[in-house]
Amino acid sequence: MSATVQQTPLSYLPPKVVADRLGVTVQTVRRYAKIGRLTRYELPSGRPRFDPREVDALLAAPQTADEQAEDEIRRYARALVDQAPPLTPAQRDRLASLLRAPATSSAA
Repeated sequence: MSATVQQTPLSYLPPKVVADRLGVTVQTVRRYAKIGRLTRYELPSGRPRFDPREVDALLAAPQTADEQAEDEIRRYARALVDQAPPLTPAQRDRLASLLRAPATSSAA
């Protein structure tokens, strides 16, 4: 859900501030807007902004069991990624080639 705002109040929040407030990533904030959990307003420049009252309401609303499980999985995955050592150039090249390769199906 998106709305263009001609005169956005100065208190409307950019995605990074919303993410920090909610304890999620900017990508999650974008997903929340896409699925309608938050209304995405756009400045005339096209930059997204969010109503702080909606953000506060989302903070106050209890999460469903599915949302809690999804958040837990994302936190765990993020922790694993953060702890992983950086890729060597050879590893980066190999990974890039694997991602560019066409998918093959294996017959059982």
